[in-house]
Amino acid sequence: MNFIKAEVVELIKKSEKCVTLAIGDGANDVSMIKAAHLGIGISGLEGTQAVLASDFSFAQFRFLERLLFIHGRYSYYRMSIFLDYFLLKNFSFTFSQFWYGIYCMFSATKVYDDMMIAVFNVVYTALPPIVLALFDKDVNERTSLRYPQLYKLGQESKLFNLGTFGWVLVRGILISLFFFFMTYLTMNEMEQDNGLPIDYNVFQVTLQTQVVLVMTLQMCFVTRNWTLINFSVLFATTIAFFIFSGAFYSQGAYNITPGTFNLMGVIPHVWAEPIPWLNIFATLAIYLMILLAARFLKYVLFKDVQDEFMVIQQKEKAELKKKMADNLAETPFDRASNMSTRSRTKVKSSFAFSAADNQKPGEMIRQGTLRRSVRSIRSYRSPRARRTGQTPGSPQHQNAQDRIKQDIDLTEERKKTVDSIDSIPMQF
Repeated sequence: MNFIKAEVVELIKKSEKCVTLAIGDGANDVSMIKAAHLGIGISGLEGTQAVLASDFSFAQFRFLERLLFIHGRYSYYRMSIFLDYFLLKNFSFTFSQFWYGIYCMFSATKVYDDMMIAVFNVVYTALPPIVLALFDKDVNERTSLRYPQLYKLGQESKLFNLGTFGWVLVRGILISLFFFFMTYLTMNEMEQDNGLPIDYNVFQVTLQTQVVLVMTLQMCFVTRNWTLINFSVLFATTIAFFIFSGAFYSQGAYNITPGTFNLMGVIPHVWAEPIPWLNIFATLAIYLMILLAARFLKYVLFKDVQDEFMVIQQKEKAELKKKMADNLAETPFDRASNMSTRSRTKVKSSFAFSAADNQKPGEMIRQGTLRRSVRSIRSYRSPRARRTGQTPGSPQHQNAQDRIKQDIDLTEERKKTVDSIDSIPMQF
């Protein structure tokens, strides 16, 4: 029986060409769990063999819903946007070297400093994509569970496929073209304030600063779920670029290894001059406008499933906030009305208890005595009675108590009358 389950899974894998999931709780499910792409074991009374052979395990079968529609969907979404950003920043960074080769006859001259090439993916742009892959989410958990249509994005591979990879490559080439030629054409044959021409080293550091800052700006548009960790990491990586650049191009670093840190003294000619900063800010401003225009057109003309459900989520949040505001705006009179409603509920509960004591409440309701006694009790318990002075010890309260006693005595008398009538044998 064990191998039959595994063969069924293998048959589905070969015939349907899909990702399979097997779930079981006993030793007879181990082969099936191992044969599937994803195996899940349920820890129960049949031992731990299935749990030990599985990829994931939980205690109850109902947890499978959250595993698929929340954690599984978030995992696919985060991995997709991580690869998108990671490939984009490396394409933008690398193709600038190709454009520079056009002007240096494709020699071994590098457009970036050696230390920039070494620490770009290790220090300057390492933490933001990691934080993005760990904490980002397009919609909240409640929306993910309520709308299973979002799960189809992973089943149909819409967030990352060959087409999206090609689009990322095209974007990387266009961004690298914009970086390089915006810097080269605006700073070529220009002079600094002291009359010295802008040389190759100043061009290098200016281009490096643009690449790091623009990729940080790109991360701001990729992130959908902002937390304190995202802000801290982006701010820390931006500050780290300026700190490490100042250390790499200092005289102390040059004295340690002159062959590696060979751009000593270039920082004052870049960060202390207006022309490089004007070029950097102009590049950032133009890129920001292009990015905003592209996002606006995509949202208006080519809205995807995620955007639609994000709009639904925002509407649900607004309705929930409105309901909470209405509850907070409740007046003391509304609360008093709620208290009187609760007191009426208590009276009904006591009426049910009296019926259990064989007091024949049906006859009392038919005769109208219970209604009058209940009305007296309500007048005593209601906030209006307390506001009119019917508090214990007051004359109004004493009168109310007398009326209640009279109603009770009348009820007892009528009860005896009804019992005597019920005891007369009926003749037909």
